[in-house]
Amino acid sequence: TSDPYVKFKIAGKEVYRSKTIQKNLNPVWNEETSLLIQNVAEPLYIKVFDYDFALQDDFMGSAYLDLTKLELNRSTEVTLNLKDSSCPLQILGCLFMTVTLVCREIDARETNMLLRRNWTPSCKAILKTLNPQWREQFDFLLAEEKDDIIDITVWDKDSLKKDDFIGRCQIELSGLCKEHTHKLDIALSGGKGHIVLLVTLTASSPVSISELSFSTLDDEKERSKIMSRYSLLKSLQNLRDIGFIQVKILKAEGLMVADVTGSSDPFCVIELNNDRLQTHTVHRSLSPEWNKVFTFNITDIHSVLEVSIFDEDRDRSADFLGKVAIPLLNIQNGEQKAYVLKNKNLTGATKGVIYLEMDVIYNVIRAGIRTITPKEQKYIEEEQKISKELLQKNYYRVRRCVMVLVNTGRFINSCFAWESPQRSLTAFLIYLIVVWNFEIYVIPLMPLFLLIYNYCLIRSGKDNRINSMQELEESLLAYEEDEEDNADK
Repeated sequence: TSDPYVKFKIAGKEVYRSKTIQKNLNPVWNEETSLLIQNVAEPLYIKVFDYDFALQDDFMGSAYLDLTKLELNRSTEVTLNLKDSSCPLQILGCLFMTVTLVCREIDARETNMLLRRNWTPSCKAILKTLNPQWREQFDFLLAEEKDDIIDITVWDKDSLKKDDFIGRCQIELSGLCKEHTHKLDIALSGGKGHIVLLVTLTASSPVSISELSFSTLDDEKERSKIMSRYSLLKSLQNLRDIGFIQVKILKAEGLMVADVTGSSDPFCVIELNNDRLQTHTVHRSLSPEWNKVFTFNITDIHSVLEVSIFDEDRDRSADFLGKVAIPLLNIQNGEQKAYVLKNKNLTGATKGVIYLEMDVIYNVIRAGIRTITPKEQKYIEEEQKISKELLQKNYYRVRRCVMVLVNTGRFINSCFAWESPQRSLTAFLIYLIVVWNFEIYVIPLMPLFLLIYNYCLIRSGKDNRINSMQELEESLLAYEEDEEDNADK
């Protein structure tokens, strides 16, 4: 049996999730919800999962609902065949729904109220952490009002009982500057902790995700409208809106294996400055096909477009599979190109390639003016993690210091133990002379005597410190091997 539930996504963002039906291969949900659709041309993406407690949920199939084929103000019975993109000819099941498409002609104030009260976007749940990082983006259409407020609540998700309230905060948009990204650190009222947000108020076209068949620049009317917006005749209008970029993420091939099953669940994340969007997840595939179109507004023509691929894991953070970074000025419009994936630091190649097609349209004069202004700070940065190479380097450095101290202790101990009568007698005479003639000004001269002594040893060829340190290293390595053998036993 299975414990199925359904997810609904619009433009790559989850907008609704059904309840879980326990132990049933023919579930009946009988649920009703209302979704705010901003673009009817954007299909509704539906995914079905089998819930597994403490394990990754199993993918059971997905389907797209083309909203353009629905009649307005009429209930339509829809039957969707669930499929897997890796086996598109195989039908994994059927999903039955009743869909009603309604066109609502309301004023701006009512639109705001609808966004605030009826359509409440929620981010994904981060498991087992008190310092979660969501890195998700939500777009709202707001009118020119002075009392615009975004209300945010944080909850602790419980699968078997009601979610626990953690805290809440509010953002007053009237105090924020337009066409600028603000980093806000707000304390949660009604609980402990704080939440960090990036908020941008813009009148430009928002970032978007669509299917390959709904490409913006493929429409001649839309393309001419965008070309007109960034023409030289309009160079002095909206100087912050420099240009427009469309990125088609087609597919990837030869990715790394991240799961014990010998495959991966890859999804793609695309970043441009402080804008960050992602594709859907293709389950159990090393050669995924996304066929998604992303659009961004360009605020700096010298920015770098970053495309990263991750393996989705439900019970832990996503595994990194590869990354490419492409300067906007290096993009050739309309050219489909395969990019070799690199590691996180972009210092070397990793396994796999990704196929992209990009178009950049920008105003040269606005871009030139923007170049002489300070660069926008990028707030979306990856968390700094401990470098294994740096940790190993510091470990060997500390070990060398310890070996010097141990070697010095052995030498002093040999003087007291009279292992070499000549050495011990010399050390005793030196001790008497130093104590008898000690003055404060002699202390800075002591390192000089040590330097002269070591130089004499090296010139005479009697320096045996290297051999003793090698012996000590061998003894430490033998000790570590013994510890590992004991641990294995």
